[in-house]
Amino acid sequence: MRWWQTLRQFFLRLFASPPVLIRARSVTELPETLVANQLYIVGEAGWQWYVALLCPCGCNKTLYLNLLPEQHPSWKVNVQADGTVSLFPSVWRKIGCQSHFWLKQGKVEWVKEERGQG
Repeated sequence: MRWWQTLRQFFLRLFASPPVLIRARSVTELPETLVANQLYIVGEAGWQWYVALLCPCGCNKTLYLNLLPEQHPSWKVNVQADGTVSLFPSVWRKIGCQSHFWLKQGKVEWVKEERGQG
């Protein structure tokens, strides 16, 4: 079944229109409905707790990524002046769609699967 997901992602990228940039939005509470191409930074009073976004593969699952460095795993978020966002390290779903990508200056950069995996 994994080959089907890889093939689906390939065709989605091949025939997709130019990439829409993912932009950051700071919130104190996560909205009930998330908007595609929006990364929500959740926190308050200068503290950032986690980010949430819809998976960019189109599976419509919500990804939650911890920003607290004392807990693992954790990510770092960087918001550029134009509102686009970068995350470090990469995001890799181990279940479901198994998407693996970097988010750099609002652009999703898919990680190519290495031979011998899956």
